[in-house]
Order: sequence, then C-alpha cells, then structure tokens
Amino acid sequence: MIRNESQLTDLRQQVTKNQEKISQLSSGKTNAEARLGEESKVWHAEKVSLEQERDTLRQRADDLEQQNKCLHSQLATLSKDVVELQKAITNDVADLTAQTSDNKSTEELWEIIRYVRREKEILVTKMEVTESESERFKNRSSFLEKQLDETRTCLEEERTKEPLLSSVARAAPGVAETSGGVSSSR
Repeated sequence: MIRNESQLTDLRQQVTKNQEKISQLSSGKTNAEARLGEESKVWHAEKVSLEQERDTLRQRADDLEQQNKCLHSQLATLSKDVVELQKAITNDVADLTAQTSDNKSTEELWEIIRYVRREKEILVTKMEVTESESERFKNRSSFLEKQLDETRTCLEEERTKEPLLSSVARAAPGVAETSGGVSSSR
C-alpha cells in the first residue's frame, strides 16, 4: 500500500507539473498571438503610410511635369519674341537711318536705340531666368522620381516581409508544441 501511495503521490506531482507546463505553454501561445497581432497592425499602418506617401510623390511629380511643360512653352514663346525683337531692332535701325535724312535729330535716334537695347536685355534676362527655372524643375522632378522609386522599393520590401509574418503566425503553435516536447522530456 505504501508503494501505491508513493506511486499515487508521484502521479499527482507529475499531473501538477504537466498542468503547470500546459498553463505556461498556453500563456506563451497567447503572448505570441498578441505580439503577432500587434506587429501585423504596425506593418499594416506602415504599408498604408508608404502608399499614401507614394501617391503624394506621384501627384507632386505630375504637378512638376505640368509646370515644366508650361515653362518650356513660355521659353519657346520668349525665344520667338527675342527673334522678333532682333528683327525689329534691325528694321528700326534701318528705318532710323532712313529717317535721319528726314531731319530727325541724332539724339532722338540714339534714345530709340537705347530703348530698344534695354528691351532686348530685359527679354534676354527673362529668357535666362525661364531657362534656369526650367532646369530647376527638371532637377526637382528627377529628385522626386528617385524618391518615388525608393518608396516603391521600400513598399516591395514590406510586401516581401508579409509572407514572413504569416509564416511566423503558422510557426507559433509549432513553437509551443516543440517547447512542450522539450519540457516534458526533462
């Protein structure tokens, strides 16, 4: 009988140890599931944020492209105006030379020439400013395209991490079983 009582006590102790192990494994499983849920939420929030940033960068790139087209149009118009002004200057000089014979004073002619030259300088300056703005917008557009590509790369990397998260979720119960097997073998 003593032996049966001893065996019964051993069995009770073993049942108690097994219940404690089950409780620990259940707690570990719950904790792993909670961490997985939290990580999944964080990942989803980052994904949404990156997608919004990507859309914003696309919109900015489109806006810059429109501005760039507008600047190119203005530049073409300005170039055409400069060519017309140069032709007008040539014609005005010829007309002025002809009008000198009509008793126009030389001072008036020089005043007109100075005025035309100032106008030409103003238009040339405007053309240079427009060209520099166009170059700046090209550089900005290039920079935004690089940022967009980097954002796409980050998004793709996050998407490739998604299968890893689901494999961790599938592996979490297996980890609990493996832990239980190791603990019970002790």
